[in-house]
Amino acid sequence: MLTAALLLTLGAVATKLQAVTVWDLKNDWNLPNNPNGPWSYNAGNTPMPYRVNTAFGPGYSLSPSGFGHVPIWAQSPFTSGFVQAGDIIVHAWDQYNGAGGQANVTWTSPIDGFVDISGFTYLSNYGDRLGRWRLSIDGVEVTGGALVGPPVDTYSSSNPFNFSTGYGGASVLQNVHVSIGDVIQFQFEKLNISASYAGPSGIVGLTITERADTIPDNMHAAKALLLCLLLLVGFARTQRELTIRPSVMRN
Repeated sequence: MLTAALLLTLGAVATKLQAVTVWDLKNDWNLPNNPNGPWSYNAGNTPMPYRVNTAFGPGYSLSPSGFGHVPIWAQSPFTSGFVQAGDIIVHAWDQYNGAGGQANVTWTSPIDGFVDISGFTYLSNYGDRLGRWRLSIDGVEVTGGALVGPPVDTYSSSNPFNFSTGYGGASVLQNVHVSIGDVIQFQFEKLNISASYAGPSGIVGLTITERADTIPDNMHAAKALLLCLLLLVGFARTQRELTIRPSVMRN
């Protein structure tokens, strides 16, 4: 009966273990909402309104055309060159048609805990529009890199610029402590703000994954599970000794 009770307890503890939460920029895309859950698609500090027709189809920009039509955040409805239908595409601010500030997307933490950050970016086409990306955690830039194109680099859908290979290295994106309200920001901009060319566009992937080993309920449940296993092992050993002992005495 004790064994049955321990097994029931083990089942209850295992059920208590929580699945991790994954926030994904592409999978969570949900027009016309902005903010969209923890995500916000911005020009500078301004969440941009929904537009039926941006330069890349339905998405977010301060103006549908003319001055203020960039920055843009959209989900591409078409496949062309490096761009695949469904990709999240961003157009940087520039001094010709830009308003509001640099193109960025923010994730505002709904949890107290630890997360891992992963993602990638690359230019939507090669040309004279050079780009730069920056990733910040609660206002502090931790990594980033340049998107120049051949012959300097050949980042593309088959060879994206992974965030883990930015100048800050992979470790700054792992086991990141966040409190409710902390902000993780990805920013996409012209490589040289003062240059005369227009701003580039790029493809972005960004995923934020809650760490299962740091969810408080999971830690308590794991400790309880270990305790139950130890009790079960101890009980099984005692039962075995009690079974062996009489037979030894009879001999």
